[in-house]
Amino acid sequence: MIADQEIIHKLKSVVVGELMDGLPIIVTSFSDMKTLGSCHLLYIQGDREVSPVLLREASQSGTLLIGDAKSLNSEGLGMVGFETRGRKVRVAVNLTRLKKAGFKVSSKLLRVVRIIR
Repeated sequence: MIADQEIIHKLKSVVVGELMDGLPIIVTSFSDMKTLGSCHLLYIQGDREVSPVLLREASQSGTLLIGDAKSLNSEGLGMVGFETRGRKVRVAVNLTRLKKAGFKVSSKLLRVVRIIR
């Protein structure tokens, strides 16, 4: 996660005690990670600069890339993005990137998001 401590704290409180495939969900900051290979989901906060090389490495390792960072969209590597329209936050998904990375997307989810190809 490339985000400030407030976001990290909030996410930790949401997933405390939660399991995925029998394993605990762990939220950590990017600076604490040893490699991206152990990362399943990378959230990039909008005001953080991220190198295109790092984004490519993450997308090639099967990491789900989520964020509102301009670098996600400008490099064409983002998979799920948050867009602010007025006072509403909308979700956009890059269906091509998700499928290329091996993710399957529910048809129910696709009904409520903006699809980018």
